[in-house]
Amino acid sequence: MSSSSMRAIARAYLLNPPLPGLSEIKPGWDNQMELVAAGGMVPDQSVAALHIVSETEQRVSVPAVLGIRMVHYVLELQICYMVDGDSEEIVGGVDRLVESVKARLRADPRMGQVASAVFEAAQGPGAQITVQRGDVQYVNTGLANSLASQWVAVRWTATEEIQA
Repeated sequence: MSSSSMRAIARAYLLNPPLPGLSEIKPGWDNQMELVAAGGMVPDQSVAALHIVSETEQRVSVPAVLGIRMVHYVLELQICYMVDGDSEEIVGGVDRLVESVKARLRADPRMGQVASAVFEAAQGPGAQITVQRGDVQYVNTGLANSLASQWVAVRWTATEEIQA
């Protein structure tokens, strides 16, 4: 499987059925303000993009020329939550959206796929789901399209098992 296939699997899993408050996940974007501009001007909305932050591989069987390799994709869903309201509304809306993303990731450790496509997602040793609020990469919380906005990133690892 390729990186683009893993991104497509994760994106489809998060969108079907749609998460409350998150109707679209872009596969990426050139810059964050371009993503915010795509959100329009309706109150209480969010726009998101799914990135593959990194990929690593490790061999889990011998001999060195045949066997099983695990490919670990670190995925990050970056969300810009916008609301025409006050700080309590934005914090509550972000918290509800983050909880719905985490619940979806916890619901199926294979993101709707068979084991040959996704060995596990948001599982395994170490941090399984990480959430960062506020400053995500380059854009701070503040105003976007004249609406109060809050950036949040949800990061998890999805692992593919391949014969190699």
